[in-house]
Amino acid sequence: MENIKELKESINALYGKYKHKNNTLNKSETDEVAKLLVKLTNDVDTTPDTIAKELARFSADVCRAYFDKVLTNTSLDASIIDNLLFSLKNTDDGTKSQHYIQKYINAIVIIINKNPNIISEYKSLKPILMIILKSLDKDDKDQKKYKNKFIALINDTKAAIYTLTYTPDNEKLIKCLGRLTVKFYSDIAPKHIDLVKSWAETNRFTLPKAKNDNSATNSEAESTQKSTSTFDKSSENTQVTPTASKNSEINSVEKSALEKKAEEKSVENTDAKNDTSPEKIADTPKANNVSPVSKSTAPKPVQTNGPAQTTRSIEKALDDTSKEIISAVRSAITPLESLIIQLKDDTKRAANNSAVIESLRNQVSTLESKVEELNTIISNKNKELEAKNMEITENNVKIEELKDKLGNAYSMVEHVNSQDTAKLKAELSQDLHFSYDMWSEYKDAECSEDNFESLKIIIDELFRKIERKGINVKE
Repeated sequence: MENIKELKESINALYGKYKHKNNTLNKSETDEVAKLLVKLTNDVDTTPDTIAKELARFSADVCRAYFDKVLTNTSLDASIIDNLLFSLKNTDDGTKSQHYIQKYINAIVIIINKNPNIISEYKSLKPILMIILKSLDKDDKDQKKYKNKFIALINDTKAAIYTLTYTPDNEKLIKCLGRLTVKFYSDIAPKHIDLVKSWAETNRFTLPKAKNDNSATNSEAESTQKSTSTFDKSSENTQVTPTASKNSEINSVEKSALEKKAEEKSVENTDAKNDTSPEKIADTPKANNVSPVSKSTAPKPVQTNGPAQTTRSIEKALDDTSKEIISAVRSAITPLESLIIQLKDDTKRAANNSAVIESLRNQVSTLESKVEELNTIISNKNKELEAKNMEITENNVKIEELKDKLGNAYSMVEHVNSQDTAKLKAELSQDLHFSYDMWSEYKDAECSEDNFESLKIIIDELFRKIERKGINVKE
């Protein structure tokens, strides 16, 4: 195997070509750089920071080729790959330029596709995904470019970003992904729609109508229209003005007759053709000053569903985003629903009294206004809570970053200290070797004045050497 020096020389030579060609390499050269970096990764003395610095100075294509080869041709532990991602992120100077963004995209796409079953083990994946999504979540003129990158990210990862396990600490990431999903929902491929809708429902995002989701939307629109129509008819049939009370009485008679006919339609269908007796003619709508109406065009009796109908009408009148709040405070609205039921019953019993009906309608309107006020208050409180949670999350992220930096600093200091200690030992061993040889020569010699002086000189020289190494033995 080539040694580290040879590998780095080869990499530097290719980097020279890369700069000479205006930061581009052909496919074979790109693959060659990736192979060399994989070999460098397999060396026991290589750290993740070393590889990250090499990836930082080459193009995003080299980054993609490297992660593809290192995950295909090696059996590195997930923690090592995670450290590589973390080190690559730390090489950025903080500008998050598109040069780095594309590297991040290439890296996580390869990692997710190669190891989809152990994505959760890559702790650095979500922070890098946050950087990518944040760079696309902008409102400037480059929306088409952002859309293409976001849709490509979904397609290249097979929508795996919607299968990650998000925790409350990832709230900022969830909101960013939610905004981009809502913004570009109509361009998401049909095969990913069900997964995206499930994720959006779980995280309480309201998706717009998508060109790939016509059937569900049409069904929902039809249901909404039917519900609204029923409510409008109910409102028409319960309205009574002071100037039209007589007409209301006639309409009431009409409805009773028509309802009776609807219940006995089998008998009426037979008798209407054959029976011409005066009594039968007297029972027709004409005898009651009512215009003849065929059974096919007769209005159906209006069905009223009580509090549920009223609640649905309130929900349709509110913005879609308010539904979440309404469901959360449903228990607080229950007493109001009971009162609305009572008001509905009173309205039916006082159909001929326009003044009473108008008063009841005003009370219903007042109650609906109170519900809206409660929803507004709750919405404001939720916004304040979200702001506090976001602030806490950001502080937690800063704390984690500081912890990581502190850990790195401790590691570096320990490494430097260990190197300094080893160096000092080596130098002392070398410097004291000669003194030890002289000591060995005189230690067993006969005691004499000359030998004593020699030993004194050896000891003095020994202490001077120790002091030259910065070790003070006099204090």
